[in-house]
Amino acid sequence: MLPAAALYLSAGRELARMGNGAAPMSTRALLILAGIATLLIIGRLVRRRLLATR
Repeated sequence: MLPAAALYLSAGRELARMGNGAAPMSTRALLILAGIATLLIIGRLVRRRLLATR
């Protein structure tokens, strides 16, 4: 849960920077979004695996 919270906080910080007139999408913002997507996918895979073993 802690890695997800850190990613969400970083994403919010990057979105605030973009709102201040920075570049539309930085490499860091893309990496953070990719990290969030990866956590979501891993979570779903683990959930499916746990449900399949019951």
